[in-house]
Amino acid sequence: MEMWIYLILAIVAAYLFTVWQKMNKTGEMLKDIPLAKTRYPIPFFAHIIDLLTAGRNPWDVFSKWIKAHGSIVRFSFFNNHFVIISEPEYIKQVLQTKFKIYEKDLASSYSTFLPLLGKGLVTSHGDRWFHQRRLIGAAFRVEILEDTARVAIHAVDSLTKRIDEHIAANGGANADLEFAEEFRRLTLQVIGEAVLSMRPEESDKVFPALYLPIVDLANENVWYPWKAYLPSAALYNYHRALKELNSFFTTMIRTRISDREKGTRQNKDILDRVLESSMDETTDKAALEKVIEQTRDEIKTFIFAGHETSSMMLSWALFELFRNPECMQKVLEEANRVFTPDLNGGLPSYEKLQELTYTQNCLREALRKYFIVPVVTRWATEDDEIGGYAIPKGTKIVIPILAVHTNPKLYPEPDKFKPERFDDYDPGSFDFLGFIAGQRSCLGQHFALLETKIVLAKLVQRFVFGGKPNGETHPYKIPVCPKEGLVMNAKRRLVNGEKVK
Repeated sequence: MEMWIYLILAIVAAYLFTVWQKMNKTGEMLKDIPLAKTRYPIPFFAHIIDLLTAGRNPWDVFSKWIKAHGSIVRFSFFNNHFVIISEPEYIKQVLQTKFKIYEKDLASSYSTFLPLLGKGLVTSHGDRWFHQRRLIGAAFRVEILEDTARVAIHAVDSLTKRIDEHIAANGGANADLEFAEEFRRLTLQVIGEAVLSMRPEESDKVFPALYLPIVDLANENVWYPWKAYLPSAALYNYHRALKELNSFFTTMIRTRISDREKGTRQNKDILDRVLESSMDETTDKAALEKVIEQTRDEIKTFIFAGHETSSMMLSWALFELFRNPECMQKVLEEANRVFTPDLNGGLPSYEKLQELTYTQNCLREALRKYFIVPVVTRWATEDDEIGGYAIPKGTKIVIPILAVHTNPKLYPEPDKFKPERFDDYDPGSFDFLGFIAGQRSCLGQHFALLETKIVLAKLVQRFVFGGKPNGETHPYKIPVCPKEGLVMNAKRRLVNGEKVK
């Protein structure tokens, strides 16, 4: 018996020694990169204690380290080494010029969201990612964007009706409404109709019950991972919702395939276009099942990525417009030029909508200031060099969007809301990461900007906003959202005594 105990102890000791050796070797290769100062220089644990006891979230700590040490700094804990980079040229190397050797760090960054994202575009890499990107990219052509404009108008008309009803039911224009949740509902409706041809009332029925419990628990599990294993009503609802959501989308896809074979499907939404590309490569039943599973995961990815960022972009943009009346006035004037009275509430041409430039700049500035996705991580699959520093294979690369977006050298007076910063926006500069950047930039960013600028412009044209909204950010939720929601009131804007359409 004692021999077995000694053997087990020897194996554990050998493993720990191997880990220590590997960590020591990697650390030696990284030694020229400035090391983040730690209050607790404890072997093996190193900077994890700083991150856990700083009284703030990790991206604030990363930003603090960058400000203290420069545009590249390293930290470590357990058997992992991390390098934080904030210089646009370094970021360009990781996200574009050498993106093939810097893969997404799924194990740490996406682990709690993997059941929701599945094997969709966000989580895939290599040849699989290239294949999926090609298939899905075809679905986001100009004609789909033109249809998105129509869908966005429907959604903002529905929101306008709800605001009117809320005002009437609660004693007038001083009745507060939680706009962050309203925007979440609106963007779910837009993505539901544009991607899946779902009616707004169907989106309202399906997504709050099946989708939101998954997202809410996934967010909590990032910071409280033990909740994923402890029996609770939230965990039960999570697994129930995930099972039903998968079943809902699978049934929808099978129906579309059947309609496609019968020739009874007339309209073409994004799901139809993805299936059209995928089915051309399907040769047997096994391949068909893979297409169904893959398409289901892509839909879940569309829903997750397609509404969360958009809803928070709208929330923060409206909050900042409320705090900056001169910016609000410019959006109003632009909206009146594009959505002219002779349209009678109708839809301008796609070309005319491109004139909402200042409104779009407001949305980009909201993304910059509130870094809705605060951190991007990758890991080096090969040895490399960044800025003259050796980057050994296995090193985790951290891109702190907060530090980039608040760098005064890139953005003078970074705490101010200045939409005009983006008058000469260069998408290849890698100093704006609102939609990430490079080869894996957000495929739906044009979709999101078109949708949100229509909604924002129409709301400003139709309503005057009031109240005392609290702009404090939530301590841990991603995308970064208002801690107490966006609580404001609204009253109809009148022109010649009549409500603006």
